[in-house]
Order: sequence, then C-alpha cells, then structure tokens
Amino acid sequence: YNKYSGFWVHHCDFYSGLNNWDLTGEQDKNKGDGSVDCNQVSNITVSYCNFIETGKSCLVASSDSSKCKNLTHHHNYYYGVNSRLPFARGTNIHLYNNYYESCGEAVRVRKSCYVFSENNYFDSCKNAHLVNDNTSAIKSYNDVFANCAKVQSTKVTNRNAPVDNKCAMNG
Repeated sequence: YNKYSGFWVHHCDFYSGLNNWDLTGEQDKNKGDGSVDCNQVSNITVSYCNFIETGKSCLVASSDSSKCKNLTHHHNYYYGVNSRLPFARGTNIHLYNNYYESCGEAVRVRKSCYVFSENNYFDSCKNAHLVNDNTSAIKSYNDVFANCAKVQSTKVTNRNAPVDNKCAMNG
C-alpha cells in the first residue's frame, strides 16, 4: 500500500523560498512549494516546526495513486503561509495544538479525507477549514477561530462525538 512508513519531521524551520526557475503555467510558487509534501507514505508526524511565509507547504496524496495514511501535525507554528496546512486527499489526519497566524488557506480536504482538528488556534486566517466535497470531513474540537473568514468543519463539544462522513479510504 505505502512505499514508506514511520517518519518524524521534528524541530525544523521552513522559510519562504526563492524560485527564479518556475517555468510552469501555474506561476504561483514564488514563495516555495512543498516544504513537507507527503505521497505514498504512512505514519508521519510533523511536530514543533515553524513555517514562516512559505508558499504551498504540505500537499498530502497529490493523486489517487499516491495514497497516504495516518498523518499527525502537532505543536507547529504557521505564520503568513499561503496554503496547504495541509491540503489532503484519501488520508486520516490528526491536527492538534498548532497555531496558524495570518495564513491564507489553512486546512483543506478533498476525496475521502478525514481530519480530526483539536485545540488549534486560527488567528486571522482567510480560510481556516475548507471541505471540497461530500466524501471528506473535518471534525473540530476545541479549536479557536479568531478573525477567520471561512470555516467549513463540523464543530463538536465532545471529543468522541461521531461525525457523519463518506470517507471510503482508511476506515
């Protein structure tokens, strides 16, 4: 199923990159692309890292053939990041105790993705939680959303409360 398993990205600092060689049609990678992208991996933890004004930071399972499972982000600081914190599909993700400040698009899910977001602080984020389709879900427990324009998640008051979803991958 997954080519690689059991990685820990710990105490790393990621800053905006300089990309003078982007010849693609996208032309949106001027601040960097793929600080911690994950494809065909399982059991990954990203913790105690700083992401400062990076571009596209964490794409998870970029296509149907690059499935991932069991990703955890905790105790990270994101400041002025454009997007993908993470942007995921076909993955189970646990996000907790992270701080998102002045970010564009923070957590975004599509195609059979399930995120459990708890005890995170979103401060002045344009899009804190985005759900792209009816096969994905973000369960939010004890998250704080201060001055955020868009939040698409199911907020629960009980950590163990079930959230209706149609996620077909990974249970």
